[in-house]
Amino acid sequence: MQDWDSETYSKNSFLQYKGATDFLHEHMAMFTGKSLNILDIGCGDGKITKKISLMLNDCKVYGMDNSISMVEHASKNHANKENLCFALGDASELNFQEEFDLIVSFYCLQWIANKEKLFKEILNALKPDGVAFLLIPVIYPHYFAIREKMLQQPKWQYHSNNYEHSTHDKFADSNYIQYAINAGFSIIKAEIIPEKFTFQSKEEFCNFLDPILPHFLQSDKVAKKLFISELVECYREYSQEEDWVYEYYMYRLIAKKNSYARIDWS
Repeated sequence: MQDWDSETYSKNSFLQYKGATDFLHEHMAMFTGKSLNILDIGCGDGKITKKISLMLNDCKVYGMDNSISMVEHASKNHANKENLCFALGDASELNFQEEFDLIVSFYCLQWIANKEKLFKEILNALKPDGVAFLLIPVIYPHYFAIREKMLQQPKWQYHSNNYEHSTHDKFADSNYIQYAINAGFSIIKAEIIPEKFTFQSKEEFCNFLDPILPHFLQSDKVAKKLFISELVECYREYSQEEDWVYEYYMYRLIAKKNSYARIDWS
């Protein structure tokens, strides 16, 4: 598997940063003054994890990502506080037992194939009465329809032999409430909100998409740039927007681990 380009992601992840920080400002006040252990799953370049550490100075904040590039970037640029550190780890194999009071994950869990197992892992990693804050994007179906249609064209078929088409199934999944309930969570808040983000230019839109298509056309960066440019043009034509608009749904989920809830793996 190709690693992420942390530098490109860091420069173009303003949509993710805004969504996460808005959510944090809305909900983190309940933890002010408390001494907690917090895990950020899929911390990426570390900007959001550092934001949490600044908001909650009395807490220990751990950022985890399965990308070596991302963890190195986060450690180099953001791990300059005593209450903040970053480590390499896989969200689908957390292997923690009741170690965290709060687990957050923003714009990450859509990448995980086995979401049933994922939510059980999160539950076991939480202490009794621990809380999970999750933001998970669900992409509009027409985005995938446009992309799949493009991949059928001869000029792109050659480049897409190793492309994982099942990404559609991961990003279109919207059964997160059921996953949480099945794992043993109590739902505090759950909502799915249509989101619309307007980019200032086509270039800005393309730059946003580049790092979130990390494993496609990596061997030919020129071809990848051309593909994304054409994808953005097709997307705007389909949406009939004059501006460069990206539409998606956002799952906002707050779930609590009941004091008696624990998954027995034996």
